[in-house]
Amino acid sequence: MIRRIIETGHAPDIGSLAALAGRSEEETECALRQLEEMHGTILIPKSLQAWSLHPFALMPTRFWVTAGARGWWANCAWCALGIGAALGQEVTVSTSEGAEAGALEFRVHRGQASRSDLLMHFPYPPARWWDNPYCPCGNILFFTSQPNIGAWCERHGHPQGGILDIHTGIRLAER
Repeated sequence: MIRRIIETGHAPDIGSLAALAGRSEEETECALRQLEEMHGTILIPKSLQAWSLHPFALMPTRFWVTAGARGWWANCAWCALGIGAALGQEVTVSTSEGAEAGALEFRVHRGQASRSDLLMHFPYPPARWWDNPYCPCGNILFFTSQPNIGAWCERHGHPQGGILDIHTGIRLAER
């Protein structure tokens, strides 16, 4: 599925996925359900269509990652770096600070970001991420300063959680 997402920008439907896997649609459906249960993918409710296959979002988000002429949505700041790591090539990440301010764009190439002032904010601990994956993931955002993170948390009623600098975030995404 990831290879197809990288190639086309979207996940294959159940018939195409079954053909790619050399399995029946029933076997493929069972495998998809198991993958969802293991948190390997998030399916659209009451559907067999992937909504997210980390680090790739399959619906529009505030994170657009490009490599050359191709592009993909990422679920969050963490996933944006994960796409770059998965591709193993230079990417450009387009987003905004705290998903609300003006445009924020930077490149990542060979483990280095073109901006060193960026921070990633994780308001919720990983142990809570699968309680509702959309809330934690949708709130893992890029910021340019710790005071901006504090103001954002107060404004939106989210806890101030873990903060990583962009270089640490890239190294962890690459692992």
